[in-house]
Amino acid sequence: MSATSTVSESFQITTIIRYESGLLASQTSQTCIADKFMTIDDFYLLASHQDKLMNAAKHLNWPVQLIELYSGTRGLQILFAKLLLHIHEDRKGDAPLQVLVALAEMEH
Repeated sequence: MSATSTVSESFQITTIIRYESGLLASQTSQTCIADKFMTIDDFYLLASHQDKLMNAAKHLNWPVQLIELYSGTRGLQILFAKLLLHIHEDRKGDAPLQVLVALAEMEH
């Protein structure tokens, strides 16, 4: 990619996070879905994935608003809440999942 080329509008920063219910058996940040408690700790190294996404967004000079939204403790809670939307209540069993997280630049 040359210095003058631009990233396509469909470009996304991605990471794959392991989800496993009760991974660390933590009682912090619990959310109850279908009588099951889900915690931030059920997403393996979620804060590290958050840092990786934010570092990539900064490197690509993405809007400050996007970076601020998903940074820090508040950003971690927002990411966690969005991930919970995709862990379906009716999924079969407690088998671990791989969750693909894709972050796209907001339009100006």
